[in-house]
Amino acid sequence: MTSFRKSTFTGDVTAVHITRLSPERVFLLAGCGPHLLIYDVDDGKLQQVHQITVGSRIHGIEALPFRSYDYYCAWVAVHGDRWIQILKLQLGDVGTPANAGRCGFGSGIGSSGDSGYSRTVPAALLSSAVSLPARPSWILATHLQLVSEVSSATSPGEREGQLPVPSDAPKYHHQYHHHQHRHHQEHVFWRQHAALLLVLALADNSAEVWRLQP
Repeated sequence: MTSFRKSTFTGDVTAVHITRLSPERVFLLAGCGPHLLIYDVDDGKLQQVHQITVGSRIHGIEALPFRSYDYYCAWVAVHGDRWIQILKLQLGDVGTPANAGRCGFGSGIGSSGDSGYSRTVPAALLSSAVSLPARPSWILATHLQLVSEVSSATSPGEREGQLPVPSDAPKYHHQYHHHQHRHHQEHVFWRQHAALLLVLALADNSAEVWRLQP
């Protein structure tokens, strides 16, 4: 059995989620007050603490693993009350600047020595991706799904099965290599023209579908 201890400066655990980021690495994502904590399931060690909000508590966590540039990553949706944020989780090597820029990270992780490389330590790294506007009602549940984009040659009014998207939904721009869709427990490889769907269930008995485009 692996036991986990929350950091002393955070509040009570209000949400948990397990995600397999690679075939060998499984992580526990825990919401403690306004902080998101990343634990390695194998050894129980705390990998990272990321502050999501100020003065609000995390109520739910959802993760969708995928591969990008041969690196293991995951989209992470964190919500509480009427707010929600999308983050990106990357399995990388701390101290290896060659990993900088992968999976949406724009700066180096750190280096030392004449060769420009330091001793590497595998770690789960978290960064903010998209912050969505506050919703009109409390968020009860979230779901992430990758879908193929509709051809741009077809006008929006002619697209069959077009899902309604809130007018204030932002677009997330990034480039990824070819992917193929697999079972939800396996890893998804990001397709160049894929879209990330975020589905929200709200307390006013409504649902929203957000389409985030790379």
